[in-house]
Amino acid sequence: MSKRTVNTKNKKMLIAAVVLVAIVAISALIPESAWNSIFVKTGLAPKPYVSAPMTVHFVDVGQGDCTLITTDKCETILIDSGEEIKAQNVINYLKNLSVNELDYCIVTHPHSDHYGGMLKIISEVPAKRVIMPKLGGESTPADSYYENFISYVKNNCKGLYFISSYQKINLSEAELELYPPVSQDDELNEMSLVVKASYKDGSFLITGDCSENEEKELIGKYSADEFNVNVLKAGHHGSKTSSSEEWLDAVKPDICVITAGKYNSYDLPHEETIEKLEKRKIKILRTDICGNIVFDCDEDTITMR
Repeated sequence: MSKRTVNTKNKKMLIAAVVLVAIVAISALIPESAWNSIFVKTGLAPKPYVSAPMTVHFVDVGQGDCTLITTDKCETILIDSGEEIKAQNVINYLKNLSVNELDYCIVTHPHSDHYGGMLKIISEVPAKRVIMPKLGGESTPADSYYENFISYVKNNCKGLYFISSYQKINLSEAELELYPPVSQDDELNEMSLVVKASYKDGSFLITGDCSENEEKELIGKYSADEFNVNVLKAGHHGSKTSSSEEWLDAVKPDICVITAGKYNSYDLPHEETIEKLEKRKIKILRTDICGNIVFDCDEDTITMR
């Protein structure tokens, strides 16, 4: 009787071991993003603040730029970060969404109000890949922050990419299109990387500090229809040096988001830009007035939260 009991226990242990090995083998074949989705759906992990296949968050970082793109497949893309003083705000925003890792970090150009907080952010919320525009020797920053940032990315991220030609990133369902500056310029604003994010019929254009000259070069190199989107993030925080008549006529946005700090010393957005947008009946949303601005992109609709 006792021997039979021992054998039964051994069989149970053997079965448990086989099941455990099978689970480990199967789990190794399932991508991390899929596990994240499973954990969320079964309640084993907090649900991300995502209710659509693609959600675009224009995060209020004062006088700076920061855009987060998330998908219902737990993909995450951070475009710019704002100044270093706003880094903890962005970290808190990410953690509130249960974002513990970034698939891509995109720096539109290395001005502090666009990437000054990025080093601190990716130190706490790791990034797999970092993408930046390829800069010429004269336009490459020579300061210690830039050197420390590049060094950290090389040592801690899977990849650092300096791009000089059009690139497309296919996500599970959405896609990103990257348009680097057409020509080299000593002025870093003219070296902004423009990002187009699309899901089905919904599209967004994030332009960094892209100024009028770069806008014209982009339209000249690519079809103007290529930049036709639903939502435009105005270049250079609504400065009169960006958002040219020609650019707005090519983009034809329904909504324009302006990222600017409340009572900023640059008096941004400029009245000239506001007038051009109003003349075209483009709805204007400003982070200095609205705070965070979030859009959910579904099958055939874009909904603002």
